Amino acid sequence: MKWLNQFLNYIIFFVTTVCIVIFGYVYLQKTEKIESKNKINSLAVQISTDDIVNKYMKETQIDLQKQQRDSVYKIKSTQVSIKPNKNPTKEISPAEIPIERQIVKNISAVDNRQTLDEGFNQKSYDLQVSNIQDEQAKKNYAKEFIANARKNGYHITLSEDMQVTSVTPIRKPTNQPDDNDTFEAEPAN
Repeated sequence: MKWLNQFLNYIIFFVTTVCIVIFGYVYLQKTEKIESKNKINSLAVQISTDDIVNKYMKETQIDLQKQQRDSVYKIKSTQVSIKPNKNPTKEISPAEIPIERQIVKNISAVDNRQTLDEGFNQKSYDLQVSNIQDEQAKKNYAKEFIANARKNGYHITLSEDMQVTSVTPIRKPTNQPDDNDTFEAEPAN
């Protein structure tokens, strides 16, 4: 009976060992497959982002080349070749010029010029108003940006042209529990 008990113990031990080895082997195979899939996915994402960046860089380069060609074409088309004038122009007396081609002879043309001046003044006024509104929107955005950074534990200073000049982490006290109270190394005004 003793040997039967010992024999059963060996069989149970052998079966559990074989099960553990098989389970370990299957587990390792699955983790290797998952890791290889993750590597392939990360490589594919990296390749796709590189492809996208390269695509936009190529498009930008093509646009720049097109703009350069257009500007050279415009410059060449506006250049006037200087040729000696073989036929000198004869002077025309003012009486011979038709009324349609004369600059300003009547008052209605002067009134038309005044309306153009008023239109120009309105456009410049509208442009100034939109610039002021843009500046106000930029200032509000900067205030929100600084407030969000402060909530996330950073003190940020901006220059007058809205460029980040310094970023400093805000140190939290170590003897108190972690809550929203923070100690700033450089408090803002």
